[in-house]
Amino acid sequence: MCCLFDSPGLRVSYDTTNGWLYNQWIGEHTSATIKEGAEAVYACLDRQPCTKILSDHSLLLGNWQEATVWVGQQKFARLAAQGVTHLAWVHSPLYADQAAMEHTLFFTKMLRVVIFGDMLSAYNWLLCCPNCPY
Repeated sequence: MCCLFDSPGLRVSYDTTNGWLYNQWIGEHTSATIKEGAEAVYACLDRQPCTKILSDHSLLLGNWQEATVWVGQQKFARLAAQGVTHLAWVHSPLYADQAAMEHTLFFTKMLRVVIFGDMLSAYNWLLCCPNCPY
């Protein structure tokens, strides 16, 4: 792994073995910090283009429900414009995080996003893309 961005709330690395970005979201986030984090991810994609992202919320705390429409419509559309086609999304143990992710999918049109409860399933799904079974 090659670290591209590191802050208290987000760590972005490039997985050189698999050729995808790994985003680890940490702690509590608001709409503002989610948008700041998204800008960091966009910049990392400019530096290291790829088609897949493993986004890990397992260390995320709190509720980010107010940002779901923006994430689904704006953030994911911009990721798709940068060439991302598949995103494996690992939810935190908090129900609020999983609910926010599921709500976001209603607004997602430009790339394939699948929600997972564990890293291994998400990792294996990304490995088999674009010929994923679901």
